[in-house]
Amino acid sequence: MKEHQAGYDRIAKAKTILVLDHPFYGTLAMNTPVTIDETAVLPDGTPSACTNYKRIMIHPVFLDTLSDPELLFVMGHENSHPMLSHNFRRGARDPWAWNVAGDIVINKLLVEGNIGTMPQGCLYDIDLWNRGGGTTNGIYDLLPKGGGGGGEEGDG
Repeated sequence: MKEHQAGYDRIAKAKTILVLDHPFYGTLAMNTPVTIDETAVLPDGTPSACTNYKRIMIHPVFLDTLSDPELLFVMGHENSHPMLSHNFRRGARDPWAWNVAGDIVINKLLVEGNIGTMPQGCLYDIDLWNRGGGTTNGIYDLLPKGGGGGGEEGDG
């Protein structure tokens, strides 16, 4: 942990800001452990953040690229997957398409709620949101399936 102390300090600060400025998301964040973890990568190996619905993992390289407002957004984003029960609701659906649909819903909610700043490259598609009725299920039904997969630890 000592090697990543500055990152953990930034995460603690983000949690505190969420508590003060966005209490609903702050409560979620305070009850979710966060680890700086090199296994938090996208299927192509790109450093990222994810959740296994028990904790949030953030790759140290990804963390270093985030501004403080972007880290706030990422914390809100990863806490929103379990909040919306994405793990329980996925069922037999394609994991990658389900995650994409969930990301589109979550990112729209966070942008509208002014929760930090959405990092470059995040999924944000108002047309797909509208056509899917603003729901993870509705958006999922519109997406192609078989587009990738998550790692063992997280898919959020």
